[in-house]
Amino acid sequence: MKAVGPLRTNLKMVLEEAKEILKRTMKMTYDTRVDVLRILFNNEPIEESDTIKPHVILDYDKDANVVGMEILNASKRIENPRAVEFLIAS
Repeated sequence: MKAVGPLRTNLKMVLEEAKEILKRTMKMTYDTRVDVLRILFNNEPIEESDTIKPHVILDYDKDANVVGMEILNASKRIENPRAVEFLIAS
């Protein structure tokens, strides 16, 4: 029963590492209620947004890095905003 302390410590470390990974993970959401596709490249707070083309908005952090993108009226601009294909090129 003495292993509970180290196990709890290891679990806490794993959870903290998982939280850090989630902060760096790209996320995509499609909101059908407002027809908006949102892509977040990381979890940095958004300081500024800019409409770069009609219905396309880029979000920037405090250092002017792009941290997200929104496509308004997505179902009219993307064949299927509910489908995602993910590829990693080598």
